[in-house]
Amino acid sequence: MDAAYHVKAKEMGRDFIQALENRYHDRDLVILTREDYAELEKARRNAEYLAGIDKAIRDIDDGKGITVTMEQLESMANG
Repeated sequence: MDAAYHVKAKEMGRDFIQALENRYHDRDLVILTREDYAELEKARRNAEYLAGIDKAIRDIDDGKGITVTMEQLESMANG
């Protein structure tokens, strides 16, 4: 992402539009509401989280996991 601007719709006057035109020329721009932006960010974070879980599963399948007994777990819990 190149930039994110947080402005109210009523603040998007001709000067703001002109500044965007000057900066981005012929590039396509997407304008989102804050709610839509938050939803996209949540989806992005969820995708990262799920990718981490997938990696952990692959690591376990590849033998990179750690094996402990129930007694070891209880010992760790009891400190």
